[in-house]
Amino acid sequence: MAKTVALIVEDEIVIAEGLKCTLEAMGCEVLGPAPNCSAAIEVLWSRRPDVVFVDTQLGTENCEVVVEECDYQNIPVVITTGLRLVDLPVVCQDRDYISKPYRDAELEATLRLHKVAPSARVGQHLDA
Repeated sequence: MAKTVALIVEDEIVIAEGLKCTLEAMGCEVLGPAPNCSAAIEVLWSRRPDVVFVDTQLGTENCEVVVEECDYQNIPVVITTGLRLVDLPVVCQDRDYISKPYRDAELEATLRLHKVAPSARVGQHLDA
């Protein structure tokens, strides 16, 4: 079975590296982390990941352009955030999301979901 290819879009290096290590330990090929929108778009144009984990705030940028590019390419997006659902930017609402700090069970559920049926539970918080 081919590895799931995941792109991480996260500006906080400690969080990004922690997520990268966890996803790699779960058998994923990880692209990035991309620390900003332009870096993420470059990756999206050069490689097509199976799923993209996108932080809602990337320094002074929000993630809207990245989410829209993923939609254009029909790539599943999982919003990663410390915000409550009601506080998410509009472009992030009605999408899968996981809360920071991440739990391994949430990440495993997310990967299983997007390997089998990427749009099966859009807009739901992913718990184990």
